[in-house]
Order: sequence, then structure tokens, then C-alpha cells
Amino acid sequence: MVPGSRGIFIVGFERCATTSLASYLVAAGIPLLVPGVKEPYLFLFDEADGVVARSSGLTLDGSVVYALRPDALKRIIDTVADYRIIVCLRNQIERTVSAWACYHSALEPTDEALRNTYGDAETRRQLARDPLMPTHLRRASFGRYTHTTLLQAVCGVGESEADEAITLFTKQSFGERLLYETRWHRKHGKYPLLSVLVQSHYAYHLRALFSAVDPARVAVVTLTPEFVPALMRWLGVPYTGPLPHENRSRGNWLDAEEARQLCTAAMGAAFASESKEAMSLLNKTDCASFINMDVLANQWSTCHAPPV
Repeated sequence: MVPGSRGIFIVGFERCATTSLASYLVAAGIPLLVPGVKEPYLFLFDEADGVVARSSGLTLDGSVVYALRPDALKRIIDTVADYRIIVCLRNQIERTVSAWACYHSALEPTDEALRNTYGDAETRRQLARDPLMPTHLRRASFGRYTHTTLLQAVCGVGESEADEAITLFTKQSFGERLLYETRWHRKHGKYPLLSVLVQSHYAYHLRALFSAVDPARVAVVTLTPEFVPALMRWLGVPYTGPLPHENRSRGNWLDAEEARQLCTAAMGAAFASESKEAMSLLNKTDCASFINMDVLANQWSTCHAPPV
């Protein structure tokens, strides 16, 4: 435990406006724990305590994979004296389609993809010289694709396996990808690398989260305009207006409406059931929840929070 350390952690879920929220908090004066990098994945590695020890005041880490990694959640608890955890939700169909489009725009090693993942060129140079950073942030080379190094570090796979997973992803249509992932899950009991579905199973991940951390330190939110002020009050951060629109998916890799129809046919019933289960779970804990159920399953809205 690092005495006096304080941190806000946006632990999930990707494609749920987490980048917009992180930008808002940075603009409000909360610095990123790793300057210039929203998602350093620092708490997947033992180097986290050294980086936290040299930081001062309240910092922000927006690594959305933490919600899927109990080892990362344990490091947060063991390292940061005063932590707040935020989980962002979105309609699961929209989230899955957005993940597909985002991965396609991010996988190729373009300047924009590198900047979005590892920061600008000067940030990357500074990270490469910083002995406290884990290997994936100090790498001068990022492999065949932008995410090769990241997949190696986060998922513990070799470079060739990471490259093969990315190559396969780029060759599949959206419908082919959904079929591939559901078949893989049935066979192996888990989703493959670069899964567009894994972070859409909210109830499953929330159960694991609440078993690992104190629910009173967790806020679960749909970042719709009516709930952003409530989240800021819970964090003790001044509300200054609507969230910015950051990190929108780009490209022409799919017809969005066709993709929604495919995803609804394949996963709609499961996602609707999980929305109900997630809401039931939230109502049984003392976490702060700012949830618009119209966003998730067109049912009902609720906002409840303990006193700050």
C-alpha cells in the first residue's frame, strides 16, 4: 500500500464513452497516472506500485480491461489507499458493433492508432526512457500491428499468436466474427483474443468486480446527460457541462444497421437477460448506480447513490 495515494479508475467497459469521461476528468484537473496515456494497463504488472509511489494527489487510470482481470483489481486494492472505481455501461448491441468498428480502425500501425494507444511521439519517447514502466510501454517497436505488443502484454501471448489473431480479425465480416466467437466460447469456455462480445456481458463481470472490491467504492453509470452531474458529485469533481465526444469509431467496415440486426439476432435475448440480471445485482449492493435502463433494455430508469 502506498500511503496517501488516491486514484480514480475507469475499469470498464470499452466503447461506453470511457474516453469521453477520461477527457472530462483530465480537463477538470485530474492528471493521468501515466501522463499522456489513458489506458496504460499498469495494474496488470508489478511495476504499478513504483509508478503510484512517485505520483502525488488524485490521479486517473482509464484501463478498461481491469474489470475483466481480478489480478488487476487486487493490485489496485493492495496499492492505492483511497480508490474510486467507475464502470460505464451502454446498450450491449451498440457496444458490440462499436467495438468491431473501433478494432478495425485501431489495428493497423498508423500514426493515429499509435497516438490513441500509446500517446503522441514525445510521450512514447518519455515512456521508453522510464525504467518504472512495464515493458509494453517502453517498447520502441510495436510489432506488425499497433496492438501486437499490447496483446502480448495484456493477454500473455507470443508475438506470432497476437499477429495471427489480428490478421484473422481483419479478414472476417461482422457476422463471421460473431459466429466465430460464439463457437469458440462454446468449445473453450472463454472468448478469443480481440473479442467484440466479451465486454458486453455486464452481469458476469459485475459479479466478479463486486466480489473483489468494496462496492461502496464503485459507481456504475450510463453516461447519459441526466446522470453525468450525479457521477461528478459522487467523485467530488465540479460539473462543468456535457461530456465531449471522443474516440468515435471511423471507417466503412460495416453497415451499422445491418450489424445491429445481426447482433440482435445472435445475442439480443442473452443481452436483455443480462441487463435484468445486472440491474438486480446493482440493487443488492451499496454501489452508486446512475443507470438509464432505456439505454440498456428499454425498460426503466433508476438513480440511487449513497451519501458522498
